[in-house]
Amino acid sequence: MAESYFKNLPAELRILILHEIPDFDSLKSIVLSSREYYRAYLAAREQVIDSVLNTQYGGLIDMADALTVVRSKGLWWRFHQEEAVSVLDAWRRRAEIRKLNLTPSIQLDGPSGPEQITKIFYLYRVLHFFLEDYAKTVPRPEWIQATQWNLPLQLSDTEKRRFLRGLCRLYIYCNIFGTVEKNVGYDLEEEEKNEWFVDLIDNDELPDDYDLFYDTMHPWECEELGCVWSYLMAKYKFLSTKICTDLRNLASACGCDWLCEITPEEERPPAGVADVEDLWDLGVFDRELESFILLGPEFLYRVLNNTDYLLQRNLVLINKPPYYPDLGRFIPYDAGFWNSVLYTRKSENQFNIPDFEQHWSMLPPFEQPNIGWKMACLVPHTPQQRLWDSFNRARKVGQGWEWGYAIWDEERLEGWRGDWVNFLLNSPELTIERPDLFELYRGHDDRRI
Repeated sequence: MAESYFKNLPAELRILILHEIPDFDSLKSIVLSSREYYRAYLAAREQVIDSVLNTQYGGLIDMADALTVVRSKGLWWRFHQEEAVSVLDAWRRRAEIRKLNLTPSIQLDGPSGPEQITKIFYLYRVLHFFLEDYAKTVPRPEWIQATQWNLPLQLSDTEKRRFLRGLCRLYIYCNIFGTVEKNVGYDLEEEEKNEWFVDLIDNDELPDDYDLFYDTMHPWECEELGCVWSYLMAKYKFLSTKICTDLRNLASACGCDWLCEITPEEERPPAGVADVEDLWDLGVFDRELESFILLGPEFLYRVLNNTDYLLQRNLVLINKPPYYPDLGRFIPYDAGFWNSVLYTRKSENQFNIPDFEQHWSMLPPFEQPNIGWKMACLVPHTPQQRLWDSFNRARKVGQGWEWGYAIWDEERLEGWRGDWVNFLLNSPELTIERPDLFELYRGHDDRRI
């Protein structure tokens, strides 16, 4: 009786029911349950999926960020600079574009067609995976006793927004300025690599358009990105340790020093792996982990969710960069708040305003800096002072990123007790060195980093 009742509903009512579905799995189930609902779905597919997106993720992800991730994919800076600039500029001007009510191909309020909708769903799946994993694996701050550290953490909506915002921004960066992924059994030709930085050899300044990425963010959002960067680094560190231990054990079992002599043959590293030939190379494998970040979050998502260990291992090995500094090491310095103070054009509209904390208080709570960022990056100041004059100039790159200091709400930080402010201000900076890109290139005919 119930089944007959639903089949006899008018098409318009069936569409309204589809709009109320809470998640994609439920939508898929009901659409495949009957021809009537499948036809209703086809009649209003874009609108229905848009409703489900908004319902399932509750506005935790800025649609402008998500669409910029989707639209920037494949716009490698070396080959598509003009298109990349256009996407970054639309992202930077999203508030203005919304007011102008421009065409769907430019506006950033929703997907412009079925293809983008599909890509948005996949992106959300990736983001949700990392959000859940972060809550389960975030490192314990040193001042908290192990017996008091209970995982997973139950993140507030604001904390989720901060994490997802940082992850989306890192995604966008890697889509444009990152590294082209290699597949096992296929090596990239030189003209296929996104080595846009080779053009900087005779010019010691990054192109102005490069700043479009960082100009879009508040200084505390740069630190959110840094916290996400540190989290992804920890995932690669885990993979690196696992892979190196596995290869050492295989070599030991075979009594060989050269990895190409491992038996059986299918256990050997794939051909074309850069600088992973013997046991000594494994000892320095983790020196290039920063460069893996440039492959983007989606690459890591696929690696972590690959159930075939050999395929997982070989995918990481084949994408290992050669042994030399890489732009991956620039990300922490570019993302750090000092970059946003000194090297971008933000100063005119963000850093010269007086009573900046009053200005911030008018932003939605999830767009405001958290108490951790204020304590770490600001010095005591008066309302009349500009933000430019109120920064903590003793602040070091990466302090507090490991435990996500820019992500957490005040209630959580205070609830953890301990002298978290003192620990934050005195925690060590990142130990990696920022390479001198231009000195590295000068005098070398082989223009590869």
